[in-house]
Amino acid sequence: MNIDVNLTWILVLLVIVIVLFLLHNLGGLKIFSKHDNEFSKQFLDKFPLVNPDFYDKTSKMRDAENNQEIHELNKRLEVLETNYNYIAEQLNTIMGEIKKRG
Repeated sequence: MNIDVNLTWILVLLVIVIVLFLLHNLGGLKIFSKHDNEFSKQFLDKFPLVNPDFYDKTSKMRDAENNQEIHELNKRLEVLETNYNYIAEQLNTIMGEIKKRG
């Protein structure tokens, strides 16, 4: 018993399905871009300090800028903590001297 399968019609059907899928997505891309514009407007309304140019950047660029800013803030925080600890030590020294005198 031999079964012959004609792959030509299967391939034609597959190509038609792929073309229909691509046409459907092409129409959907217009909807998504309108949705993205509405989403970005809502985002910028919610976070008014965010520069629209920053939002237009790729996620990798946004992540890099955010990481750079976090790193700079951490460095400033370390300086503030060092200064705070120095001032606290100086106050403790002064308070100890005042207690000894009084």
